[in-house]
Amino acid sequence: MRVLFLTTWLFLIGIILNGCTGTTMIGSAFVVTKSAVDSRSLGTQIDDLILSSKINTIIYRSKFVKFNQKIRIIPIVYSGKVLLIGQVNNSKLLKKIEYTILSKIKEISTIYNEVRILDVIKLQDILVDTWITTQLKLKILRNINSVKVITENKEVFLFGFLKKKEANKIASIASKIKNVKKVITVFTYQD
Repeated sequence: MRVLFLTTWLFLIGIILNGCTGTTMIGSAFVVTKSAVDSRSLGTQIDDLILSSKINTIIYRSKFVKFNQKIRIIPIVYSGKVLLIGQVNNSKLLKKIEYTILSKIKEISTIYNEVRILDVIKLQDILVDTWITTQLKLKILRNINSVKVITENKEVFLFGFLKKKEANKIASIASKIKNVKKVITVFTYQD
């Protein structure tokens, strides 16, 4: 409740200031709030953020991607593990991207390549994915700090540190949400 109150005040101050300072303050409040409830240490969260940025830079600055506009790759990093999701229009391009990432980035402990050989999804599909993620987060509120939920093209990806029984329950809940095609888990078990 206190965090909501603080965030609301920061938002109002941002509106009053009507400039970059307000945006920075609101963004900072969000980052502090998100960091405080994440099960990873702050150092791990920062490392993951840096690694995600590094992966994005390598992918989108590579010579073979610049000329290909039919690509959407999103790296999700959680405790050094990397999940690549999105769409690429041909398998050769995906192989080049995968080998480029693996060969240039030493900080990656494990990589899960879940990029699909498809046309890039449309905004309406992204909105459906957002709705699926929101529904699942609302249903697992008790465990939300231990689980990272990502939905891409109606496939739900779950990362986190949980007991096996809790992880199975969350995966089961995810599989029953309307429009979900597949649930992929990348859990580290506590027991």
